[in-house]
Amino acid sequence: MQYLYGDTALAFKCSKSHVRYNNMNNARVEIGGIGILFRYKNCQIQENESGESYIKNFICSGSNNDFVIDVELGNPPLYSRRHKLFEARENWRIFEDKRHYIFETFQSDEKEGSRINRVCFVEEGLSEGKVYILPAADSEGGCKTWSLEQLMRILGHILIVSIIHRYQGMLIHSSSVILDGEGMLFCGISAAGKTTLSRLWQKRAGVTVLSDDRVIVRKEGKEYFVYGTPWPGEGKMASSQKAPLKKIIFLFKDNENTLIPLGKKEPLRQIVTLCFPALWDRESIGFAMEFCGALLEDIPSFRFGFVPDESAVEFMENKFTYD
Repeated sequence: MQYLYGDTALAFKCSKSHVRYNNMNNARVEIGGIGILFRYKNCQIQENESGESYIKNFICSGSNNDFVIDVELGNPPLYSRRHKLFEARENWRIFEDKRHYIFETFQSDEKEGSRINRVCFVEEGLSEGKVYILPAADSEGGCKTWSLEQLMRILGHILIVSIIHRYQGMLIHSSSVILDGEGMLFCGISAAGKTTLSRLWQKRAGVTVLSDDRVIVRKEGKEYFVYGTPWPGEGKMASSQKAPLKKIIFLFKDNENTLIPLGKKEPLRQIVTLCFPALWDRESIGFAMEFCGALLEDIPSFRFGFVPDESAVEFMENKFTYD
């Protein structure tokens, strides 16, 4: 099978019904500094204007294609489900054979229930794969279409989780902002206030919210960096920017704003539970423990009890600007 490759910088054309990417041969996204190249032919990418798109912020040109995925519309070849490694409720599951990891993702339908809509074969080396999109998408003018946004929503998340540890990084259930050029990571369980605080930060001039729900932290040389991801929470905030990580903040809502420095080992259990390692991979799980321990050794952490209003960000700005 032969593919044609064009310039990976993608342009947008708006019409009444959808957004088209001009490049008909490949699409490249970069998440957490990791380049993923999607190659395809005899079809085009089409996004519905009425739907929310986050992946478009992560489309870029570049030369470091760490992962290459060939996209085909249609049924996959026969494969065995004998050796199941992991299943995440009704969203996705992973199998293993002698040469591949096989990811299945699902789409729920009120009449038909859950059905498989993506099957991805990934080489054991975790550098290339092929995804089959089911069923073949509708045609427009004789050309089949598929959605990069939909593909990345679940499958992209799984792929990044599968390989991120090989790039000295971890996906963490957290929010993050850039303040005065420095990254702050806000950690907390659901309802701890990540989205609330992100919305408050979003109103502040000169502050960039990287994400309100999922952030990538990577160690690059001797420094740690935070990256936004295309998987936001209720706040729908997703930036492709990065910043050096300087502070880790553990959140809880309170009746007054307080900021207390933490020891290096005290918050380890909490941050480990917020990580997304590849639970089917011992190497990834082991890396998550070591990475979190080293992260808390190197980056100062704090316990932030906050009032969920403007006073919280004013309090934090004053603390970190003048202390």
